[in-house]
Amino acid sequence: MRYAYHHSNGATYYSLYQNGKWRGYVNAEAMTLAATSRGAALAVHRVVTVTKPLYTIWHDLTMRAAQTDTTAAIHQTYVATQRFVAEYGAAYYLLATDRGQPVGYVNAEAVTVATGRQGFPAEDSREVLLKAGYTLWQNFAWRPRAKQASGYSRQILEVRRDYTHLNGSRYASVYTKSGQWCGYVNVNGLTPAGEWRPNNGQLRYYDNLKGRDTKSYTVTYFSQLDSRWAHQTYGGYAFGPSGCGMTALAMVLAGYGRAVTPVTTASYGFEHAEFNHDGAGTCQSTLVTVASRFGLDWRVMTSASELTSYLKQGYPATVCLDLGGYRHIVVLHGYAAGKTTVADPYANRLFSGQHTVAEIWGKLSWLQGNREMGASAAVVYFAR
Repeated sequence: MRYAYHHSNGATYYSLYQNGKWRGYVNAEAMTLAATSRGAALAVHRVVTVTKPLYTIWHDLTMRAAQTDTTAAIHQTYVATQRFVAEYGAAYYLLATDRGQPVGYVNAEAVTVATGRQGFPAEDSREVLLKAGYTLWQNFAWRPRAKQASGYSRQILEVRRDYTHLNGSRYASVYTKSGQWCGYVNVNGLTPAGEWRPNNGQLRYYDNLKGRDTKSYTVTYFSQLDSRWAHQTYGGYAFGPSGCGMTALAMVLAGYGRAVTPVTTASYGFEHAEFNHDGAGTCQSTLVTVASRFGLDWRVMTSASELTSYLKQGYPATVCLDLGGYRHIVVLHGYAAGKTTVADPYANRLFSGQHTVAEIWGKLSWLQGNREMGASAAVVYFAR
């Protein structure tokens, strides 16, 4: 509002501008004056869950002091108590805990509105066993399921979604291996069906039911040029030239026993992250978002020596390399005689075979898009 007119009819009218463009006149009774260009506070009461990383959570709407960012708060659930619509169109929420303690202001694009206090679900994928004494719930009104944990004794189940409730607890949505839904359960009532453990330079899967190692980690090779998916398009880009990151991650996931192909990772990365958005290819935040969806944790490497230490234990990694004018994501696995094995998703034509970690580290791409989740373009992956 730049001008106010006091009409002879007794009303006051504002002359409105948006981003420097005049919009018209409006009765002042229809408006609320705002303290900043982010707009006036509009009272709301919405349960929201943080679903996107890398957005700042601000101390106030002057946006001079950051409280934290959404990377640290990912999948946390809050109450949005106020909404602001800025002059340039962006919307912001004031977030608070369930007890009313303010958390800060965040761009509305960083959160997803939930249908209830349970929050918005995060996709997951892991095999678990149920502990005795924990209730399986039919819904978040806390109605128990007819069949409880004792009915699934020594049965391997699958977690497909996780909810971070406003009460601070996390709940898993659990299914049988045949796809029958079992209910919601507090994650403290779950134990892994097995775990991947380093053993003499290899990762081995220890089955908690059988009480022994049952398999070893092996990268499952995929090529982005495979005719089954090379000509599929995402965001207008063919997968063949652009799919190195999603193919590399599919190799890592399949090695951990996840039932995926490059189409699986690419479809999720395009729909839920930044694969082939604003240009062809995969950034680091997309790699870890898709990895998290399919049940992997991850760690961004800070040095060549740290990367070497994990490769020596048998953990797989992805690295984004600068190969002289273009960037390319490959998989690293194993370590012997001072070298690691490189699996190149471009049909092993660009950079593959045995290489030292020092050589690989010297080729890392240091563009911001390939290190936005941490210090480098090298990521190691762990099964949950």
